[in-house]
Formats: sequence, C-alpha cells, structure tokens
Amino acid sequence: MKLKLASAILVVSILVLLGVSSVFAITAYLDVSPKRIPPDGTVTIYVENKYEPTTITVDRIEVVYGGATYTKSLGVDLDPGDSVSVDFGTGVGGWTPAADTGQGGKYVVKVIGPFTVEDYFDVSTMFSVPEFVLPLLLVVAMGFALFAVGRKVKKSRN
Repeated sequence: MKLKLASAILVVSILVLLGVSSVFAITAYLDVSPKRIPPDGTVTIYVENKYEPTTITVDRIEVVYGGATYTKSLGVDLDPGDSVSVDFGTGVGGWTPAADTGQGGKYVVKVIGPFTVEDYFDVSTMFSVPEFVLPLLLVVAMGFALFAVGRKVKKSRN
C-alpha cells in the first residue's frame, strides 16, 4: 500500500513539474544590436519565437533609461520561427515619447508579452574609431625610433 502511495505521489510530482516547465517555456529570443552606439545613434531590437511550439504575442517593447520609459505597442503574434525587428534611436518614429539616445549610459530593453525578456545597449560618449589606432601606434613607434637614433648620433659626435 505504501509503495502504491509513493508511486502515485511520484507520478503526480512529475506531472506537476512538467506542467510548470511548459509554462516557463513561453519565452522569446531577444537581441539588441549593436550593443554600443554613439550619442543619437540607432539600435535594432530583434525578437524571435524560438522556443515555444505555439504562437506567442509580443504586446509591446519598452526601453528604459534613467526616469524615462519609451514604449512601442506591437500586438504582433509570432509563430514558431517568426521574428520581428524594431529600430530605436533618436529620430526613429513610433515611440511614446519620441525615441532619444542623446544621453550616454545604459538603456534597458524589455519585451512584454506573456513573458518578459530583457537586454541592454550602451550609448557611449567616449566613442573611439578603431581605424585610427594602428596609424597612431605607428607614428608613436616612429617617434621613439627617431628619438633613439638621434640620441645615438648625438652621443657618437661627443
């Protein structure tokens, strides 16, 4: 009798865990690209129904920075494998209030539906251009080489 009761409890526990795990499977893949932009730049928010075998609804996207929350209502149904892309940045329409990436810092992106998924991007006020690093290093190296040669020439004259 105790064995049947233990078996029944085990089966019920497994069924409950399977039910809970299927609820947590209602999610979406979120990617914000690029992760770092200059002030007043634009990012692309990409949402895909990658995991759920049924259709999910993306109600809205929120971008939070400081005290401001920028919202774009979507109401889009995504079948498995479907995706939607939305741009966010200064001058991009459809956001309430108007989208603004003029201030430096971390912006948090939230996708709201029967789930909440978060990602982020940074607006950098200290933006570097990688194409200028190599020429700058070459000029500095040449300067040190000329300085060293000049010292040797000066030393040999004395």
